[in-house]
Amino acid sequence: MIPVLATGFLEMEIPPVLGVRIENALPATATPRDLALVMAALLGQGLARGKAVEIWGPGAWALTPAGRMTLCNMIGETGAVTGLIKPEGVEDDVPPEQVSIDAARVEPVLACPPSVTNIRAVRECAGLAVTQVVVGGCSSGRLEDMQELCTALKGRPVHPDTQLIVTPASRAVTEAMEAGGFSQVLRRAGAVINPPGCGPCPGLHQGILGPGDRVIATIVRNVPGRMGAPEAEIYLGSPRTAGLAAAAGAV
Repeated sequence: MIPVLATGFLEMEIPPVLGVRIENALPATATPRDLALVMAALLGQGLARGKAVEIWGPGAWALTPAGRMTLCNMIGETGAVTGLIKPEGVEDDVPPEQVSIDAARVEPVLACPPSVTNIRAVRECAGLAVTQVVVGGCSSGRLEDMQELCTALKGRPVHPDTQLIVTPASRAVTEAMEAGGFSQVLRRAGAVINPPGCGPCPGLHQGILGPGDRVIATIVRNVPGRMGAPEAEIYLGSPRTAGLAAAAGAV
C-alpha cells in the first residue's frame, strides 16, 4: 500500500497463467472440498508458484457457487498469485500451460501434517482418533457445508472425547442455519457454534489447539502451529468427513 499512498499508482507484473481443466463431475461419495484438496496438493508441488490459476471445464462448471468458492479458496495455498474459475462456455484462449484433473476419480481425502500437499485417502487413515473437529470459516463455512455436516452426523451426538466447533462464514449463513434448523441439530448433537468469522483457524481464539490435540478441520492451512500449539496435529478434510469423525471420535 505504500506506493499507492505515496504516488497513487501501483505497478504489477502480469503473471503467467496456469490452466486447470476439471474433467467430469464428482461422484456422490466425494465433495467439492475433496476436489479442492486434491487440486491444492497437485499445484502446491511448484506447478502454480508465481502464476495465475485459471480453472475451467465441465467438472468445475458442475459445482454450485459454494463449491466453486471452496475450490478457489485453496488456491492461496499453492504458491499462486491469484486464481479464478472461467465462466462456463468460455473455452477460447486456452493457456499454453495446463494440467487436468478427473473429478470422477476423486475420493474423500485428508491433507495430513505438515502441509496441504501430503494427501491421503480417508480410508487409509481409518481409526485415527481426534480430539477436536472444526468446520467453517472462509473455506467451508457456507450453508451447503453446514448441511453436509448435519447429514454426516445422522442425528448422533458428538463423541465424548471429541469437541465439535462450528463457525459460519458470515452473518447471512448464521441466519440461514437458524432458519433451516441446522443450528438446532448441531446444538443437540453437542457442537459449539461460534459467531461468524475465522474461528480458531488463525490460532488466536475460539477453540485453539493445545499440545496433544489432533484436529480434523475444514480450514485452508495445516502447517504446525497454525491453530495453536506447534505440537498439535492438523488434518484438513471436508465437512462430511469432519461430521463422521465428530460422531465417531476418530476417522
